[in-house]
Amino acid sequence: MQTLINDLLTYSKASGAEKKFEKTNLNNLLSEIKNNFVDTIEEKNGSLLIDTLPDINAISFQLRQLFINLISNALKFLRTDAAPKIKVAYSKTKGLDIKNLNSQPLEDYHHFTVSDHGIGFDKEYEHKIFQVFQKLQSKNEYEGTRIVLSICKKITQNHHGFISATSVKNVGSSFHIYLPASL
Repeated sequence: MQTLINDLLTYSKASGAEKKFEKTNLNNLLSEIKNNFVDTIEEKNGSLLIDTLPDINAISFQLRQLFINLISNALKFLRTDAAPKIKVAYSKTKGLDIKNLNSQPLEDYHHFTVSDHGIGFDKEYEHKIFQVFQKLQSKNEYEGTRIVLSICKKITQNHHGFISATSVKNVGSSFHIYLPASL
């Protein structure tokens, strides 16, 4: 119950928090996050690889929460037959090249991908996964409040961006974050 309350407070903060954008060094931010997960990753014989990332204007504490949520989910939804391999990739792309109704064709976007080799999920859930309290696995398999990905969606919206997911069951998932480069 305490976890649910904490997650609801985080969601509420993401919804109503002061949206102060500041230059954010994402290399430093992800390095700090990686250090927070180093024991868990080593314990599971896993890896967390991070591309060189840009400095962007962002709400720093929210981006920290976004990446923590996605990495912790990758470490939670593991296959039993493989060590966790998580990758944070970066590229810059044109809105015209993004297959999403929310993209602006003439806008440049920072594209971050957090991918894993976890349990994945069925394609039918790709759009439902960001809804509050959406659960894809049985309650007995994985505990949690089912709000973490909703927080990620709210954070990307606060940055005038969007998030999507692709996955193959028992192969892994990729979460695609698009943030306008003009921020």
